[in-house]
Amino acid sequence: MVICLPTRAPIDLQRLDLVTQYLAEAGYTTMGKIGCTQPRRVAAMSVAKRVAEEFGCRLGEEVGYAIRFEDCTGPDTVIKYMTDGMLLREILIDENLSQYSVVMLDEAHERTIFTDVLFGLLKKLVKRRPDLRLIVTSATLDAEKFSGYFFNCNIFTIPGRTFPVEILYTKQPESDYLDASLITVLQIHLTEPEGDILLFLTGQEEIDFACQSLYERMKGLGKNVPELIILPVYSALPIISAMEQLYSLGALDEEGLLTKLGRKMAEFPLDPPLSKMLLASVDLGCSDEILTIIAMIQTGNIFYRPREKQAQADQKRAKFFQPEGDHLTLLAVYEAWKAKNFSGPWCFENFVQSRSLRRAQDVRKQLLSIMDKYKLDVVSAGKNFTKIRKAITAGFFFHGARKDPQEGYRTLVENQPVYIHPSSALFQRQPDWVIYHELVMTTKEYMREVTVVDPKWLVELAPRFFKVADPTKMSKRKRQERIEPLYDRYHEPNSWRLSKRRA
Repeated sequence: MVICLPTRAPIDLQRLDLVTQYLAEAGYTTMGKIGCTQPRRVAAMSVAKRVAEEFGCRLGEEVGYAIRFEDCTGPDTVIKYMTDGMLLREILIDENLSQYSVVMLDEAHERTIFTDVLFGLLKKLVKRRPDLRLIVTSATLDAEKFSGYFFNCNIFTIPGRTFPVEILYTKQPESDYLDASLITVLQIHLTEPEGDILLFLTGQEEIDFACQSLYERMKGLGKNVPELIILPVYSALPIISAMEQLYSLGALDEEGLLTKLGRKMAEFPLDPPLSKMLLASVDLGCSDEILTIIAMIQTGNIFYRPREKQAQADQKRAKFFQPEGDHLTLLAVYEAWKAKNFSGPWCFENFVQSRSLRRAQDVRKQLLSIMDKYKLDVVSAGKNFTKIRKAITAGFFFHGARKDPQEGYRTLVENQPVYIHPSSALFQRQPDWVIYHELVMTTKEYMREVTVVDPKWLVELAPRFFKVADPTKMSKRKRQERIEPLYDRYHEPNSWRLSKRRA
């Protein structure tokens, strides 16, 4: 069944969790579990908590959830909420999903690579298992199209309801619609009561420019105006770009099928680049360190900086800085904590969040158990940090950046201007070539978790993505940098060249 709810449906879209309860009351849990996917971790956790309260049980008993590195279910769980990625992992392990009687894909309009793969796998599964009930819900999905995809199944549509909306038009056409939009945002912010403003633009470049412009204009208004929280929002990664990334990582072949490496990568509850990074570390002989680095990355911010002790916190943090970059800095923090027998007071003294470190420890244990299950060697590189940096490059080569002679850095793939974050261990060093984990947009596009790399590694570790440049050919950028002499009215053009002088 396809359930279609327009964006102005008369019920809260989040109340679709009632469907799982109705199914449970109808007796579907006697034949297996009811599984419901959510596009985000937080949604899976919060919906499960709410349903557990309404169901009259503790979270993790009859109602539970499973997200990456956290399984809050038990033997009595009959309603299970999870992310799309977790259901995909389950179907890879048990292709018949034999524990489930109903599978519900909630908010399917938020398309990801996981949902698209699930659509294909579940279509085959429904054909093999006529007893399995599949429900797809969406606010904006093309219901007819998906009904046809799933064997012309029934469509249940909840009619929409309109609300009064005041529409204001400009009196004259605007020559610069972006500038007019920003002026309107500021007018609303300064003259209307507290609330939210949603501005639709054509793409990421305009969104970035608008955020930067609003930030500068608000700064120019002084401190006596209400605070404007500027948050950029982009669309999801296009399902083609994701396929290209998987191909570049070696997870897919030319036909788009999973390779042997891709199957190994799918066994880990990690994003593909992190899985590739971990498997590369096995071959490079540094998997022990990479396990720790991945676990630390997964836990979010490790350090905290209380307002009244910022200088002291910065000094403590700087002691962990490694010249190779932030990934090895995270490793140094974990190893220092381990040397102190995982001490809580040590965390307090060094302004490190003990809760984050304990979570990293738990994530590392889970990853270690998967390594043991598939008989993958856990080997330490000792002080050979080059091996560790190579493993990071193997997973995040497409996040490479080169120092810009003018200012900051330029990404290798899109030539986008980016900067090292002030909290980075490399902020003062500014090396020529780096790999970063992610980009964060604040006042600028900042790179987070940055590591120094040798550009030769890019060709060595990502031959599907990079190749050695032909030394006999000049790149477009180099041609643009060609030296031209100042104007000389006494001599002919190019007379300064050696070839002309010899003649």
